[in-house]
Amino acid sequence: MQLAGEYARKIVRSGTRLLAGTSALWLISAGAGNAAFPLTGTFSDMHCVEQEGDVLGTEITLVGGLDGSAYRYFALVQFAEGAAGVPHLVPVSVDGAKVRFTASYLAGFDVEFSGRVSKKGLAGRWGEPLNESVDLQRRTSFWQAPGDLCYR
Repeated sequence: MQLAGEYARKIVRSGTRLLAGTSALWLISAGAGNAAFPLTGTFSDMHCVEQEGDVLGTEITLVGGLDGSAYRYFALVQFAEGAAGVPHLVPVSVDGAKVRFTASYLAGFDVEFSGRVSKKGLAGRWGEPLNESVDLQRRTSFWQAPGDLCYR
């Protein structure tokens, strides 16, 4: 019977940790002002031009994680102009639904992004030297979508 009691205590402790972790994530989401939709997700306009075999566009995936004792957000950012560049993981500053980060544009230069996450997507603006607006839809990653003539 003692073995059964130890097993039951382990289950209760595991359940408590799961509940605490789930509650912490919910509070973080609510604290970020996004109770109606998650701040995290994949936002993309990356696509294939089948006639050319080119990949064009931008894909940003926002994720969260525990960094030491603080929960932080990160963006996996990938640009494509003919071919997809190397994706970069960068820290994200969050203020409610507003996000800000700096990413490397096709390894040529750094560019700052400032935008807002919504239920539908991520809209914002790339700073100098790109100096352009972007409206990325919340969707499945380009890399997880069914294949076409572009290299994946």
